[in-house]
Amino acid sequence: MIADVEDAIAAETDTLAQFRAAIRAIVELNARSPNEQRLILNDMAFLSESEQTSIKSLERQIVDIISELLIRLDKQRKIAKRTKTVYTMMLFGILNFSHTWFDPARGLSPIEFADTIVDLFLYGFTSPAAGEGA
Repeated sequence: MIADVEDAIAAETDTLAQFRAAIRAIVELNARSPNEQRLILNDMAFLSESEQTSIKSLERQIVDIISELLIRLDKQRKIAKRTKTVYTMMLFGILNFSHTWFDPARGLSPIEFADTIVDLFLYGFTSPAAGEGA
């Protein structure tokens, strides 16, 4: 997955396109390999210690890559040191558990789904009216 994400990012020049490409790469891999996602999320305890360590290291690398992209996209400076993990893991919450219900055979391709995730995460579902929540 690391190579897929890094290759996707390298193919783009601006940060938003890199972020979208990275999320697409993750969603496409998860769509192709839902059982691997289940294993990582639910069955790590059944793997050897060295396998667990290796997987956790790769997970940290992916999280760091996505976190760095989010920080670069954060023009409003919402992400602070204390909230960096919160924002990043909210995104991964969407990504990591979609294997339980997302089915490309239902008409939404992995790329369309990835773009929906990016748009929802970055721009929201609805925008508050001016002055609301301030």
